[in-house]
Amino acid sequence: MTFFVNPGTQSIIFNQLSSVKYGDPPVDLNWTSTSGLPVSIRIVEGEEFAELSSNQMPTTLNILKTGIVKLEGSQAGDGNATYQAAPKVLDEFLISKKELVVQIHNHFRRPDEPNPELGYDLLGLVGDDNESEFDRNITLTLDIPDGSLESPTPVGDYDILGSGGLSDKYFFTYINGTLTVSDKKKQGIIFDQDLNNIPALSLPITLSGSSIEL
Repeated sequence: MTFFVNPGTQSIIFNQLSSVKYGDPPVDLNWTSTSGLPVSIRIVEGEEFAELSSNQMPTTLNILKTGIVKLEGSQAGDGNATYQAAPKVLDEFLISKKELVVQIHNHFRRPDEPNPELGYDLLGLVGDDNESEFDRNITLTLDIPDGSLESPTPVGDYDILGSGGLSDKYFFTYINGTLTVSDKKKQGIIFDQDLNNIPALSLPITLSGSSIEL
């Protein structure tokens, strides 16, 4: 009597990727099979958005830009009729945009002076990214005219607003700036002590300082 032993079945175990953003660090992947045989992986959609360090597990997924990526895992069996090929599995996910904060500078001027040149800092750029790559530039708006002796600006605080930035990698969050118009002098405070690099467990420090005109 002859007996035929059917190859064993196996499946692939993996954790689906859900929240992935541009600028995230490389993602470690280690898909496994119930047989213990090594799992292969490839990008079947979205090769321009991400890349794999290896097509064999374990591997690392590097994020390149925003878009939809689809990964396919497979295990072809052991070739000795011990295990059948595992059903292929797919993991599809979106690499979403990263937040980019536009911190608009605050300014000060006297009522009879012109408006200052406006500026901002970008907080959250990835690597060598810069605003020359934006699809649409950031616009700053200050809705008051220049001051002059003949037409001084009323004393007060005026919002400096940002808008318009567009990028396929980032969504923009604007932190408004303020122009303070005052006939008073602007001053700041300087301390006599060096307050840089103070250990967390330092003894209390007695501060002394003075004000300076800015």
